[in-house]
Amino acid sequence: MTDQQENFEAPPDYGFRFEPPCSPDQPSHRRLTVVIHAVPTERHYDPESMQLNAVAAAGGIERLKIHHPWTFADSYRARGGPVILTDRKNEKVEAITFGGNLQIQSEEGFTTCVLQSPVPILAQLVEGSISTLLAKEVRILLAERRAAWDMRHRTPAGFQERLAAATANELYIACLAALDGKVQKESQVDYAPWAQLGEFLRAEIQAMTAAREWPFYVRPLDEIL
Repeated sequence: MTDQQENFEAPPDYGFRFEPPCSPDQPSHRRLTVVIHAVPTERHYDPESMQLNAVAAAGGIERLKIHHPWTFADSYRARGGPVILTDRKNEKVEAITFGGNLQIQSEEGFTTCVLQSPVPILAQLVEGSISTLLAKEVRILLAERRAAWDMRHRTPAGFQERLAAATANELYIACLAALDGKVQKESQVDYAPWAQLGEFLRAEIQAMTAAREWPFYVRPLDEIL
């Protein structure tokens, strides 16, 4: 049996799970499993849908919305942007991914989605945490790049093609570098969470450098997008 098959042996008794476990102030989730049940269990948060960016068959980006039952492709290349889970009460759970692989399997009573990424998936579960603050700042960076592209080129197609081409690693590194520069520039701001974010960014960059995962040349975000 393959690892992929093992992922779908049985429906987990939860609606979603970020793995591995980590502190919201030390985000290191690399996997998000979402279970969309045909009938709400009422035992936990029951997602009705999952939305995220994926590479479209014709190129560019499509905003994929997964529901149960799922009768389309079972494998997608996820790309950077928001991940939004919505339940039947319209309550949302949000995160940011920089990209990865998405596997989907639909059974009679449930659909399981497994998003795996080589870099952190930023869960927005604890308000004021580093994970949530970093996710919000990344959303701002991506929105700014899209606005700049639309203003200059007046078409979303080129931006979507660039986002589709951006790997999770290079997008994560570019966002870390951009935010590190932003934090240093605004270091005079007396805002404790901002200072904590700066400490996290410096520690993450140092750890990646020590592990030889930080490139000698970091492509700036405005070059990638």
